[in-house]
Amino acid sequence: LMCSSVILDFYKEQKNFTEFKKWTKYFADKIFSKPFLAVITLEILITSQLKITIISKDANTALEIDTNYFDKLNVGNFNWYACNYYFILTMFHTKKYLEGANRLISVSSYKTFAKQPPIITELYYILQAYTSFLFKIEKISSFNKLEEFRINKFLNQVPDYSRDKQGTNIPIILVQILFFLADKKYNKIIDRIESLNLYSYRHLKKDENFRSQCFIRMISEMVRADFRKTGTIFRTEKLFNKLQAVPIETYPNSAETEIIPYEDLWAMIVERLD
Repeated sequence: LMCSSVILDFYKEQKNFTEFKKWTKYFADKIFSKPFLAVITLEILITSQLKITIISKDANTALEIDTNYFDKLNVGNFNWYACNYYFILTMFHTKKYLEGANRLISVSSYKTFAKQPPIITELYYILQAYTSFLFKIEKISSFNKLEEFRINKFLNQVPDYSRDKQGTNIPIILVQILFFLADKKYNKIIDRIESLNLYSYRHLKKDENFRSQCFIRMISEMVRADFRKTGTIFRTEKLFNKLQAVPIETYPNSAETEIIPYEDLWAMIVERLD
């Protein structure tokens, strides 16, 4: 296991995801060649691979892992929830929103969910919030619907992430703006934009959070354009190009901050403008 970690970390650092995938399969085959199944080792291994499928937008590999390995995991334990979380994120990053939403409903409804530590439950509540947004704007047309999203209840469900000042709570901040936008509550967005810019200036590291900084500035320009589509597109063109010039794989650790990749999320926002 230690050897595999060194090798996989090397290929992750090199951003050589093809070799990462090859070696993950090699180590998985070694695990299954034993006369017993080391389930925890398998869970660690496929969690590492699923994190890469988010970055590389590799839905096929995530689906292969789901088919080949998920039925071997200890259902309902911490690692099982972690593996499913990264699987759902991969579905969202590859625009397979319905597949991700259905898995989210299934996993978060399992009997051990409420017993999980906040680091798991809060991540799933964030996923539920974005899924509710996708349903609201009709990017998901048919699935086992979650209960209606309420901002105050959501914020009470994610207190630990809400207090973070290092950037991991960006999805929490953004999803509130997304719902205000969907409901055309522009005044509420205007009320929050100054504090959002201040938060970005104080707490987001220039390099690691470059994409988030760009996205927040694009939202600010949308406000300055009075939420008009043509004006927003014009004012954000350069920022959008900068965002595209720094893809997620540039800073792999930031991939999990974007529940939906900013490029895709921005397209959804522009669609909602007049």
